Amino acid sequence: MYVVCVTVLIKPGKGEAFLEEARKNHEKTEADFKAHQQTAHYFAFRDAVEPLQQEPRKGIRYHSVYPETWS
Repeated sequence: MYVVCVTVLIKPGKGEAFLEEARKNHEKTEADFKAHQQTAHYFAFRDAVEPLQQEPRKGIRYHSVYPETWS
């Protein structure tokens, strides 16, 4: 499993530039993630682990900087 949580300390005055780069990265990542959720191996995993779960899966969403609201 591949999970990464990253803390980034931005230089003073560089916040807007950082957010612009993060926005560009988000757009690519979101498209890739949505495509991943439509693959055969994703559906196979989802269906295989469902009977093993004590309760349904639940996603945890965090504060979104971009886009303004979760889609």
